[in-house]
Amino acid sequence: DAAAADLERALELEPNQPRLWLELAEVRLRQGRREQARNIARRAQSLVGSDAVRAARAADVLRRAGG
Repeated sequence: DAAAADLERALELEPNQPRLWLELAEVRLRQGRREQARNIARRAQSLVGSDAVRAARAADVLRRAGG
């Protein structure tokens, strides 16, 4: 999927950017790759710090991915 490839390239440049991890988690969830979505969302959670909006988004992805 082109969106996932673009996000993965962006993450090579900015690996500590939780927004990119969250977007990739959403893509993986849409692809039905639930385990990958959970792992990626957990990575995003570890990076969000005090950003409550992104923390809630990561938790939502985890919930929808069954994690």
